[in-house]
Amino acid sequence: MRHTETLPGRAGLVLTIVLALLLATSRPARLGGLAPQTGPVSRVDVLDPETGAWSKGPDLPRGSMLGFGAAAASDGDRLFVGQADGQTYRLAEDGAAWEPVATLAQPRYMHRLIPVGTHLLAVGGAGREGHLATIEVVDVGASDRDPADRAGATRWAGFRGGRDTNVSRAARLPLTWSDDTVTWRATTPGFGQSSPVVILLTRRTYSYLLAVDPRTGETVWKTDREPGVAWSTPVLAPDGDEIVVSASGRIEGFDAGTGDLRWSFAGFRGNHVPSPTVTGDLVIIGGLAVEANLALRRGRTGALDRSDVAWTAGSASNFASPFAYRDCVYWVNPAGAARCLAPDSGTVRWTHRLPASTWATPLGHGDRVYFFTEQGVTQVLRYSIDAPEVLATNPLSVDAPVTGFAAVDDAIVIRAGTEVIRVGRSSD
Repeated sequence: MRHTETLPGRAGLVLTIVLALLLATSRPARLGGLAPQTGPVSRVDVLDPETGAWSKGPDLPRGSMLGFGAAAASDGDRLFVGQADGQTYRLAEDGAAWEPVATLAQPRYMHRLIPVGTHLLAVGGAGREGHLATIEVVDVGASDRDPADRAGATRWAGFRGGRDTNVSRAARLPLTWSDDTVTWRATTPGFGQSSPVVILLTRRTYSYLLAVDPRTGETVWKTDREPGVAWSTPVLAPDGDEIVVSASGRIEGFDAGTGDLRWSFAGFRGNHVPSPTVTGDLVIIGGLAVEANLALRRGRTGALDRSDVAWTAGSASNFASPFAYRDCVYWVNPAGAARCLAPDSGTVRWTHRLPASTWATPLGHGDRVYFFTEQGVTQVLRYSIDAPEVLATNPLSVDAPVTGFAAVDDAIVIRAGTEVIRVGRSSD
């Protein structure tokens, strides 16, 4: 597939900044360029960030202008390079050679490459006709690794993470931290309560559900809904065929391919803040009213009733969403009591008093579960269905509730009001 769009004025500057945020290769590379005496070069050097040592990689393929004006990008797993003759290459799995993956319809140099799923966006640059104000989208094929696994270590792809809700596959997440060991703090221009990754916009929801093609921006389908208040985020089921929405006393399931309403469950209150959690068998719902904390059986259609309820939690939850991890469904109530419930029955396996209640949903990582309390203290528990075991209690001074986080290799980035705080190893 190939698609071209025209850039608005000054968009190149914005896209360059976006590119800097998207690149996520664990071994930085220096490609091509100009040598003072000999002109364009095709040399590739690779940096080992652990040792600071450089090694030589495979030379860029010979083509027009060699490596001058070449563009490079990483999807977090493989490295891509685009040359002035329009040829685009991907570094082979063994890192020993470049393999061709696409040819641009409009050759360009001094441009940018941005990976989006199995596609690359060639942005701006210059060609024979002069400066280019277009974006060309080319299909470079799927990587051998699952994109969810690839992104899990180096990116937090959106609110509540990636394929497995609030579960991180990152390496070396920090266990302990404090104000004295914070890697950095950054102040944002305004107050916010979102996750550190911003890819979704919510609106008070004209009450419709909209699916958009990420490659073209075109509407795939639009389904009107009953008006209501909601701060929750729609959730895609693990099998990818259903979208679940929680808002104003209703839970609804929509066909992910068509937008058709499959089922609805109504007649309660207090479910408009936490997002639902969907497993293979259940839709798990949390809310400020006790009656809104329950699990519905999946696979039903039409108007559901109490016979479709698998179990009730028997307690309210705070703003955090229910978190299903291994053989526990974790709930935190407004008083800060965390509970582990059995997924099949809702039976309470244990209860533990946290330092405070939570707005952010817990995070699962290996044998750890992180509870980010609203007052800045993060408590890490060992995963267990038998009893709570505290591994670490980590205080941070914050001026607003902790509302979100992102987990990547070596670090956790925490959002609290106007601050974004990185804990763990330095990103340098």
